[in-house]
Amino acid sequence: ASKRTRSQVTSVEDDEDVSTPAVVNAASTRRTAAARRPARRAVKLGFEESPVETGGAGVRGLESTPRPTLSVDSGTAPDTAPSAKPRTVAANLFASLQAASSVHKTSVSQEDTGSEPDTTQQPNMSELSASHGAAMELLLLFAQAYGRMAVYDCHGVIDLLELMPAKHLNSGWAMCLMGKAFMELADYRAADRVFRMARRLESHRVAGMEDYSTVLWHLGQETMLAYLANEVMAADPNHPASWCVAGNCLSLAKDHDGAIRHFERAVQVDPTFAYAYTLLGHECLYNEATDKAEACFRNAIRYNPRHYNAWYGLGTIANRQENLEDAMKHMFKAATINSASPILWGNLGKVLHQIGHFHKALKVLDKAAKLGPNNPMVKYHRTSVLVSLGRCQEALVELDLLKKLAPREPSVYFLLANVYSKLDQPDKAQLYTSWGIDLDPKASSGLKQQAGPEY
Repeated sequence: ASKRTRSQVTSVEDDEDVSTPAVVNAASTRRTAAARRPARRAVKLGFEESPVETGGAGVRGLESTPRPTLSVDSGTAPDTAPSAKPRTVAANLFASLQAASSVHKTSVSQEDTGSEPDTTQQPNMSELSASHGAAMELLLLFAQAYGRMAVYDCHGVIDLLELMPAKHLNSGWAMCLMGKAFMELADYRAADRVFRMARRLESHRVAGMEDYSTVLWHLGQETMLAYLANEVMAADPNHPASWCVAGNCLSLAKDHDGAIRHFERAVQVDPTFAYAYTLLGHECLYNEATDKAEACFRNAIRYNPRHYNAWYGLGTIANRQENLEDAMKHMFKAATINSASPILWGNLGKVLHQIGHFHKALKVLDKAAKLGPNNPMVKYHRTSVLVSLGRCQEALVELDLLKKLAPREPSVYFLLANVYSKLDQPDKAQLYTSWGIDLDPKASSGLKQQAGPEY
């Protein structure tokens, strides 16, 4: 019996010795899987973890490097040595929040106990509030300038931008906003200078270059516009502004079909880009595609109801179709949206003159002349109204100034011929008629018809 008992005990001990390695291997496998799961999850999230070390007892991962503890009450740094790698953005943000929380809790506890605050652990609140106040004032200037540009208060935009510090004013965004304000005021020379500065500051900038291309188009700078088109297309060919710049370049080169293709590409890149629809509409209107142009202008209004360029385009179409009442409504809508533009008020005065409302037209053109005293188009339409009212001497004074502003414009000389014809001076009338024909022989018949039946 004692032998059997001793043998049974021996067998049981042997069994335990055999089963022990299996249990150890299973536990090691579970620890290995548990250590790998957080590591894979950390890799997916982009955080950095400690390297995995291997040893005789299995795999040691995250538990091999203990997590640093941060004392919230004291606000002290962790006891462990800092890692050689830089902390992530999330870790920095977490540390900043913890430090701010510790400062707040310390101040609250000191107020409860009545003890004096420890200035060594608290930031300088006066300096912090001053920096916050300066940042808010700067952001307020940017917001006010952007808001005034939305309502086309162009002079207000320029005044606000000039109040900014030089290091913030000399940025691409601020310069483009100021350049757009000058463009809306029809001061294309000043807009060109400001946009050139923006290009020097941020040569890679594409947003806003569609406005710069319009400025160059009005100035007739074909070489500069071609250079700008190459630059923006190389910088970002998937931006609608790049295709608008290239389209304006082709339009200035009289390649209107190519310009239409580029504007259509701009619409494909961004179907909500209202200015691309407007430019496309003007090119279609030049090619006598009136229905397509009207559809483009209405699409621009659908995406931006305050896009005055599209309302002006609709007014132009109605004027060509001799629908003067609709033309007056559309021009008035455009002028009320951008009330600082002398060109829009000048075109409204032109339509009122065509309808026969001479006194209303003169009042509107007087307002346009105050907004743009050196605008040739405004002076020409105002002089035409003065001639229709029989105020020929005042018209001669205006025409003398207009000759200096636009010496190569044939319509000015035909209007002068009409005025001298009404003043019974046929010699001067014939002289200015010949000058007008020399400048533009093709347009002579149409301009003579516009000058009046006496001509």
